[in-house]
Amino acid sequence: MHRMKIFIFVALVAINLPAMALYKCATPSGGTTFQDVPCTGTGETMNVQANSKQAIDSSSSSGNSTCEKALLTTQKFNDPYSVQIVSITKSGTEAIPYANTSVVATKYLLVANAKNPNGAYEGEKSYICYTSPDGMRLLQFTASSNSRNRPNTNQPSVEASAKAKSARCPTLQEIKDMETTASSIRLSDSERKERLKQIGEARLCGTK
Repeated sequence: MHRMKIFIFVALVAINLPAMALYKCATPSGGTTFQDVPCTGTGETMNVQANSKQAIDSSSSSGNSTCEKALLTTQKFNDPYSVQIVSITKSGTEAIPYANTSVVATKYLLVANAKNPNGAYEGEKSYICYTSPDGMRLLQFTASSNSRNRPNTNQPSVEASAKAKSARCPTLQEIKDMETTASSIRLSDSERKERLKQIGEARLCGTK
């Protein structure tokens, strides 16, 4: 039985499919077992190939689900029901510290957005999620140290709106309104002179 297990794993390694890290561990009774976490005693790491594309897709799907749940259970949000997961991207594997040892984990990058106390979306934030190779168990979940709130692109900033407004030429009605304001008796000579200068520039807008 022991030789049969070894034969099966060697055969899987020979298949040209993406590899998964598994651990071959010695049991107290002298036998051998295979698991996805490092051995507590004597053992070795084996890079075993996934036996089908379906298994790989299943792992990614499980990892996405695990990381989505971790986002809501490990992070504090003012309004949890407003959380929007913008994207989840699988980003390879890394060795991370876990349970006083080092384990190979699958890394996911999350981007999410949520409402602030004022009821407006505060901008996108990035998170890093590590799961077991099969995506079923959460190993680590943290906010990205390099993450800064990204502005909510659905709403233009005040500065952008001001620039857009100043970039266009005034309409005829706006020029007439400027002329009416410039004729006010409440204006000082210097103020009227400045208004007339602005009217002249408005009339020339688009002709240069």
